[in-house]
Amino acid sequence: MQYKEKFNFTAKFLLIIFFSFLIITNNSEAKHKKKKKRHKIVRIVNINIKKSQLLKEQQIADGLEYKQILMGNGKCWFNVHIAEFDLHNSKLKLFISKAGENINDLESLPTYVNDYNSTHQDSILISVNGNFWRAYSNSPIGPTIIDGEVLEINKHKNWSSFFVDSADVPFIDNFGISGSFVLNNRKYNINFIDKRYDSSGISYYNHFAGDTIPFIRTTATARALESAYNQWQIELSDMGEDSTENPFDTVSFMNTFKASEREKSIEQNLPKVLVKLLEPQAINKTFCGIVSKIKHSAIECPKNCVVVSFGKDLPDDVLPKINDTLKFTFETNSEQDHRFVLGVSGTPRIVRKGNAKQEAKEEGNFGKRFIYYQLPRTLLGYNANKTKMYFITIEGTNSKLKQYGANLNDLSKIAKYLKLYDAMNLDGGGSSTFIFEGKNLMRKYDPTSSRKISIIVGVKKK
Repeated sequence: MQYKEKFNFTAKFLLIIFFSFLIITNNSEAKHKKKKKRHKIVRIVNINIKKSQLLKEQQIADGLEYKQILMGNGKCWFNVHIAEFDLHNSKLKLFISKAGENINDLESLPTYVNDYNSTHQDSILISVNGNFWRAYSNSPIGPTIIDGEVLEINKHKNWSSFFVDSADVPFIDNFGISGSFVLNNRKYNINFIDKRYDSSGISYYNHFAGDTIPFIRTTATARALESAYNQWQIELSDMGEDSTENPFDTVSFMNTFKASEREKSIEQNLPKVLVKLLEPQAINKTFCGIVSKIKHSAIECPKNCVVVSFGKDLPDDVLPKINDTLKFTFETNSEQDHRFVLGVSGTPRIVRKGNAKQEAKEEGNFGKRFIYYQLPRTLLGYNANKTKMYFITIEGTNSKLKQYGANLNDLSKIAKYLKLYDAMNLDGGGSSTFIFEGKNLMRKYDPTSSRKISIIVGVKKK
């Protein structure tokens, strides 16, 4: 009998604990859902620009001027940072760089600028973030060109790109790039740049892929996951009122990381040739190289060289021989009479030949948050005669100061107010960064920090 009473007492006690746990869990989930639902209710403030207030103006160098301007209706404002750059100034140079000088790297922009300026004489004066980039692989999305070298050729959806030719003339268009080379009077198409998705086709690697192809990162999967998650937490805490960031997707990270490692194992045993380039590279220009080495294993890839990898679908008799000449050509789908040396991609176009109207849906973008939420933004544009280029960022929302981030329609208003002739949106939100005098103007509370990014755009001394 005593045993039975003890059993009943224990059973009741466990039931109480169980139901208490259910109540706590349900309450927690309810609060989480309520909180999540609350985050979805985002106030959009319509601001027609009728007034402006100049907060700061500074001549950085001859041909480069910085301004901070409040633009709004007298009650609500956009806080806008602008750098106006004379593209024909002989002492300054537009540049595009890859974080870490590697296709798979990310880097904080303040760190990149400070490290660069401490080791180079051609110091960086201003810089902003560039392309959107693929999560986990960290490679830029859309056509990307650095000093004539391609990092990506494929157009994403119908996104726009900002290209600059060898005469420092800018263009915004829905650019795509195709690559090929000629060997023994036969033309071969290039399928991949600095990567390989399967064992067929031809891959083209330059030094941005690493000093050895395939480039083996020593980071273990667990450490990569931990690093990515920690970085995501830092970025999330930095977002302030922009609380609409997507949750960290562990499964997606692991799948992508494993796919990246499989890609390297696919490349390992394919035939690869090292080609020493004989002349500078550019888009819409043929440049030649001489085959100096052939291997069916890992092969080094120094600067001024490229590696061409041949897939299993190609017969062995197409492989070049030592001292053979390969003639490479990368061509754009428009403006083919221009030799492009710099290029970033983004979306959408904000101004087309003086007509300020965002083209998100035309370029294949339908995300509500991306189009309509008032977030930090980054914009590139130029004037009608293509002599002046503009680097523009809009700060995020600070409702206490009656200052708001911009949605894509707001960007069109700002671009129209600034009389831009052509303009294009770059990566925004937590990625929007404007570095001036070594500080990130988008983060007043922590100006030495920024979200890690893939591509850098800016102006430096020649």
